[in-house]
Amino acid sequence: MAEDKSPQVQLAVSNTGAKEKATAGRPSVVSLNYPDKKSLQKAYMPFLSGGGLFLPTTTQRDMNEEIFLLVTLPESDKPIPVPGVVVWKTPAKAVDGKQPGVGIEFKGREGNTLRTRIEGLLGTRITSSTPTYTM
Repeated sequence: MAEDKSPQVQLAVSNTGAKEKATAGRPSVVSLNYPDKKSLQKAYMPFLSGGGLFLPTTTQRDMNEEIFLLVTLPESDKPIPVPGVVVWKTPAKAVDGKQPGVGIEFKGREGNTLRTRIEGLLGTRITSSTPTYTM
């Protein structure tokens, strides 16, 4: 059986409650590490105008909630910081059996830079018919 290489997700801002919510009006900080192109392709959301990534989580997130991502791409050890916003939700008990989580659309200049890097890494994988976390 092939090992699923889902991104390693770590909440970088610790909160006391069970919900991983931002505190004091600041966005949550989430680290995403993609060990290979296959795991990145499953999470990438090219249909978002700014590009984006799917964050597997069962934590309740609100639409338009700000999230700050630290994204480590395949063949890199340095995380790329990028602001984002929740624009997609897949509930824990989705009818189609999809992975629960949220889609984070990249924002700002940093988001454009990350989108360009991801699309350069993925090349034709972006248009592949391989199932992703979202479609």
